[in-house]
Amino acid sequence: MAKRIKFIGVIGLNILAFIVFVGAYLVIIRPWHRSWGATAEEIKSVMPADSLVPNPNFVTTRAETIDSRPEDIWPWLVQMGYKRGGLYSYDWIDRLQKILDRPSANVLLPEFQGLKAGDEIPIGGGSGWPVSSLEPNRSLVFDIRQPGVHITWSWLLAPLEDGATRLIVRIKGRIDVKAQAAPIIALLDPGEFAMVRKMLTGIKRRVEGAAGTPAEELIELLLWCAAILIGLVSFIGALVKKSWIPLFVVTWAAWGVLFYLVLGQPSLVVGILFILVLCASMVWAFFRRDSGAGE
Repeated sequence: MAKRIKFIGVIGLNILAFIVFVGAYLVIIRPWHRSWGATAEEIKSVMPADSLVPNPNFVTTRAETIDSRPEDIWPWLVQMGYKRGGLYSYDWIDRLQKILDRPSANVLLPEFQGLKAGDEIPIGGGSGWPVSSLEPNRSLVFDIRQPGVHITWSWLLAPLEDGATRLIVRIKGRIDVKAQAAPIIALLDPGEFAMVRKMLTGIKRRVEGAAGTPAEELIELLLWCAAILIGLVSFIGALVKKSWIPLFVVTWAAWGVLFYLVLGQPSLVVGILFILVLCASMVWAFFRRDSGAGE
């Protein structure tokens, strides 16, 4: 009976922690990532594609400062796509979904620089991204329309007085979501931000001559997997050990670290340090002597 009560208590506390976690995401993290990097003025500004989706049910405005002029950034935008320059995000995810067929380019590709309005950016495994309008070295608009889905990507290059450029992207859309699909869409929300942020930083690194490598992406993936594994093992341990509170704490620390790795995209050194601390904490929690009472 005591084990059953303890089991129910652990499950109940995890459900409560999950509710708190979701609440924190909706109240704090989601508003932050929907306007990541953008100033208040940029969020309120009018972008070229704003009128194309009159009744959107989601709008994001994100931005990155790149230490270069618009004419140096523009070629990286127009060569995007399947069997072209890629998407500069997490290539292993895009390739797994067959969106890309190869790693994103780390060099400019002259053969893909002639993009014009009316063209379509090819995307593997589905419909492409039609180019609604473009102004060289200034703006680029994708207008994606499918049954139940209308999404626009509006890119803007805004030069700064110091020679740098603000790369701003606004994603505006209307998606007709059925009730049974709502949980899946909710799970995709943080993933969408992770991919777009990586895209912006990927463009920045390439323009500034500091593109990442496939090995770095692999290490990022392994860190994500490590956080998930630590979270799952700690959760199971909390169910079976008498002294379960430390493992409960490690479980939710692991989920927090996972979110930080995915959304915060820290340096690999910082990510490795977080995982090592989690590993050490989990090992300590597992092998500490069970106290006789109170847990």
